[in-house]
Amino acid sequence: MTKYLFLIITLWIGLSSFSNNGDIYFSGYYTNVPFNTFVKDLEQKTDVKFRYLPEWVEDITITASGENLSLATVLKNNLAGTKIFFLIDEDHNVFITRGVHLVTELPEYKDENNKIKSGAGEGETEVTSAEESYKEGRKKSVAETIVIGSAASGINQKTAVINGRITDKETGEDMIGATVYIEELGKGYATDFNGHYIISLPPGKYSAIFNCLGMEEIHYNLVVYSSGQLDVEMGRKLIAINEVTIKANKFDNVRGLQMGYERLSSKSIKEIPAVMGERDLLKVAQMLPGVQNVGEGSSGFNIRGSAADQNMFFINKVPVYNTSHLFGFFSAFNPDIVNDFSLYKCNIPAKYGGRLASFFDITSRQGNKKKYTARGGISPITGHISAEGPIVKEKSSFIISARSTYSDWILKKLHNADLRKSTGSFYDLAGNVTLEANNNNLVKIFGYYSNDMFTLA
Repeated sequence: MTKYLFLIITLWIGLSSFSNNGDIYFSGYYTNVPFNTFVKDLEQKTDVKFRYLPEWVEDITITASGENLSLATVLKNNLAGTKIFFLIDEDHNVFITRGVHLVTELPEYKDENNKIKSGAGEGETEVTSAEESYKEGRKKSVAETIVIGSAASGINQKTAVINGRITDKETGEDMIGATVYIEELGKGYATDFNGHYIISLPPGKYSAIFNCLGMEEIHYNLVVYSSGQLDVEMGRKLIAINEVTIKANKFDNVRGLQMGYERLSSKSIKEIPAVMGERDLLKVAQMLPGVQNVGEGSSGFNIRGSAADQNMFFINKVPVYNTSHLFGFFSAFNPDIVNDFSLYKCNIPAKYGGRLASFFDITSRQGNKKKYTARGGISPITGHISAEGPIVKEKSSFIISARSTYSDWILKKLHNADLRKSTGSFYDLAGNVTLEANNNNLVKIFGYYSNDMFTLA
């Protein structure tokens, strides 16, 4: 008899607390019982666990009686009219919140031009977009899913701000003008001078395409909960072009015009043939339209007929007044450290005032933030060497270059006795240090030193 009584009691306890489809069922009798007391009693009877702050439910009581009661129904009836909300998960955890609803899934983003329908069939999603023609024929690689922010911090957040930096995967150099395209929004964003970008969008799921000329295109599936940071490294890509057709129409509207402006990058400078082993920056400038040398053995310029002293030279916003070495045969700018230069021949911006003819703006390279490298070379009369690398990987870098000459042996070969007794040489040093403290602060330190020595009999 005792054995059967034990089995009946065990069966009754098992039936008094069970779950079905995520809900929890229990038996009991409660009349105006404080919420905390109800929770303790229910946690002893069942395997349910409540997650909440006690001060949220100080004034709440529970009233329910019967067997096989639904916990979701009991909480719904007793919490109606209050600012307290609940969520029961499949692991029998009950999350209590005050003032906000818990969200377990991100909504699909929708707007007037982009309609997303889910549930057309099992696993099917129909997407129609104004950018459908842009996506057609586009070969996509397998997209990686990136989660930005957290669900807890993104509750009731209407707008998320994503910021980051796009860099070269090999050197760590900032990618200026790289683009980020959000397919669902139909909008694109570009990086600034330091490779940074900022995107504002509602929380949700997005497809992002990162692109830059000459770089491998990157696809990401973004799951955006709240504001966060996303840094992207892009690898180089060789693009084969079969044919390029350039067309122009005189009736096209001109949206912008910059006259008398030329810009050359370090890549273009390297393609110029070397003279006596040196890729002279100022000699490259003489190949541009409207620029003429004042004469042999001189480094001066005549820009559209103006005098040579009406040209202004800047390197990293620092004025340079002596722009040549060794009687004008070599420029004072070491090509190893030059990133690009811009030449304004007219319509000079007001901030670059002080000269009538032209403004020559030179920008130095940033050091490699990934690895240490060095380069050098010698010519019949000069030698140069440079080294670069990270100080703190991915955060700071340095580059330093040195150049000198040993040209006296040429003077010793001349027939004129006075010239054989003359000497002439030069050397220059240049260095650049880049320190990135955080996303809002970037420190650049540049130094330049040069010296010319000559004696004439």
